[in-house]
Formats: sequence, structure tokens, C-alpha cells
Amino acid sequence: MISMPEEILEQGVVIETGDGTATVAVIRSGSCDECAARSLCGNSKSDAPQVTAVDLLGVKPGDRVRVSAPGKNVLLAAVYLYGIPLVLLLAGIALCAAVFATNAELWGSIAGVSLCALYYLVIRISSRAYGQSRRFMPHIDRIL
Repeated sequence: MISMPEEILEQGVVIETGDGTATVAVIRSGSCDECAARSLCGNSKSDAPQVTAVDLLGVKPGDRVRVSAPGKNVLLAAVYLYGIPLVLLLAGIALCAAVFATNAELWGSIAGVSLCALYYLVIRISSRAYGQSRRFMPHIDRIL
């Protein structure tokens, strides 16, 4: 039996297009009401969540499409955005706790937050220098 990689699949309607991307208003599924992260994606009763996706099919506004995001990319993006900063925060706290005898918590907090800020700054600068990477963006894989 062949194992298929896990993907997140959603349907939506194209709102606007441009520069090889399309903004898609995602159509809520029944599982949205039960999702713990619904407030983070704009899932309220009045707003449809929107996502910018890579458009290799040449869609037009009004087209109904399927958007896919490989589970591997979603997990990797979460590690980059949350996992590495958490490790840097804890490393800064632990390092300062071992080095400083007085006010270790203060210096550890300052060092940990500074390392996180530096990490996010490096990501921001490198993303601008190399252009917007489309590696972690979902793709429009079908016009419905």
C-alpha cells in the first residue's frame, strides 16, 4: 500500500489575483466550529478566513478553487516560528542562571527575550533580502 503525504485541503472562492498568487476566501467546513484555533484564522460569524496561495493555474476572481498545504510545511513553519524561539528563550534563561549569582532571573529574561527578538529580526531581514519565499505558502491545486 502506498502512503500519501498528509495535506491540509480547503475550498474557497478567489477574491483577487496578482503576481502568481491569489487571495482566497476559505469556505468554512463543519469542523471549523469545533477547532480550537478558530479565533486565530478569523473564523467569526461575519468574516471568512482569507489565505494567499500560489496560483499556477491562472485562476480569476470568482473562481471556486481547492487550496492545499502539505502537512510537512505547516509543521516546519511552526517549528521555525515557535519552536526555535522557545529554545532560544530557554537557553538565554538557563545560561544567565548559570553565569549570574544575583538577579539571574532578570538577566535571563532579558537575554532570552533578546535572543528571540534577534532571531525574528534575522528572519525578517533574510525574507526581504531573498524575496518572499513561497515554500510555506499553500497552493491552488484545482479549479472546482
